[in-house]
Amino acid sequence: MLRPPAEAAGRRLYMAQHPLFDYVPALEDDVRQPEYIRVAGKSRADLTNVWMGTAGSGSNLHFDSADNLLVQIVGEKRVVLVAPHFSKCLYPREERPNVSPVRVDAPDLHAFPLFRNVHAQVLHLRPGDALYIPPAHWHWVQSITASISVNFWF
Repeated sequence: MLRPPAEAAGRRLYMAQHPLFDYVPALEDDVRQPEYIRVAGKSRADLTNVWMGTAGSGSNLHFDSADNLLVQIVGEKRVVLVAPHFSKCLYPREERPNVSPVRVDAPDLHAFPLFRNVHAQVLHLRPGDALYIPPAHWHWVQSITASISVNFWF
């Protein structure tokens, strides 16, 4: 069971985007990229990451420029997906246009009124589930329980 240290009680902890095999090289035999990634010639072990967090932790609303396969290993996560054509309604940051300042879990509709026009897909990932996120698709991820995920960018 994933448990935070006692001094972190009540705090949300999130280890995001850590290169899995740099930390635990022995896992390369256990965590393999799907065959279709290797067949497509896009296999890169350095783009395999681990994500660990306590309940309530997660990412800001953002998009990635690469294909992304997110695999839930332990615990459960909520993922909100938003298609790229809603980008203007997400108020991308000028300095980081792939990141939105809108809090999906508590949107400030006074500050971000166009957000009410967004249509999103909400998914619930459980252990063994895998989710493909296409490039440029906005996503927000929140751990429902303590969780561990692995992702493959390709």
